[in-house]
Amino acid sequence: MLRKKFIFVGLAGLLIVGCSDVKRVSYSVPPELMQVRMEVVSLLSEAHDMEETGATVGKGLLSQLEEAAPNISSKAADVDTFKSYLSELEDVKENDIQEIKSLTGKMVACIEIPEGFQTRFVRENKKNN
Repeated sequence: MLRKKFIFVGLAGLLIVGCSDVKRVSYSVPPELMQVRMEVVSLLSEAHDMEETGATVGKGLLSQLEEAAPNISSKAADVDTFKSYLSELEDVKENDIQEIKSLTGKMVACIEIPEGFQTRFVRENKKNN
């Protein structure tokens, strides 16, 4: 009986020690910025899939993206690149679906999002751009 209790206490101790050694993942993006970035990803994803979703690249979408642009990354180069793609997107004709898909893919690749929060759309475009 005592032997079983000793084994139980030993296993419980190993479990606790083993679990406490797990490294915690720290994300450097504050939650409010993360929310803005995920909203931008959602907007770009809808525009990218406009054939399926029926979304359009209108002035409302463009102004939302322009307003969020300074918050998409902590790197100034990413923000500048995003803004240049945004200005190109403003000039694209609404029926030029391939160009819209290309630009929205490039834009989402500029957004700084930790890997654990990246959607399939983000991962594919970060890999391809």
